[in-house]
Amino acid sequence: MSALTPVLKHLYQNYAVVLPPARQADLDTAAAFFSKHKGYELPQDYLSFLALTDGLSWNGLQLYPLNERLNETETVKYPGLMQVNLAQTNAALKDVVTVGSFLEELIIYHPRKKEYQVWDRFTYTPIYAFSEFVDVLSFYARDLLEK
Repeated sequence: MSALTPVLKHLYQNYAVVLPPARQADLDTAAAFFSKHKGYELPQDYLSFLALTDGLSWNGLQLYPLNERLNETETVKYPGLMQVNLAQTNAALKDVVTVGSFLEELIIYHPRKKEYQVWDRFTYTPIYAFSEFVDVLSFYARDLLEK
């Protein structure tokens, strides 16, 4: 069992919108996309997250699916990981992967440092750093996990 599974279970039980898993072909396409357009690979632990759930939304936290998509009732549009990162125009975001957001924060992966970071979305400065994606998810779900 992945270390992500219990965290995702707690989020799901607390009304997170957990999208269906990404297909392997889509994961391969995303990996090739980032390698070609950004010059680095997506981290394996983030790909493992997408293989369990292709994005999620909970209590202001949004972790992007691979591609832009609508929810089941077609009333909410989730921004896509590839679209968000291709559209980045701010120089501070050029060498990182934006994987999600939370209120006034951006959740990014920094390939050179091989770590996830939470940035202030207005100043583009790091607030927190995590070595693994499960730590990012656990940080935002910490109140649930302590119950």
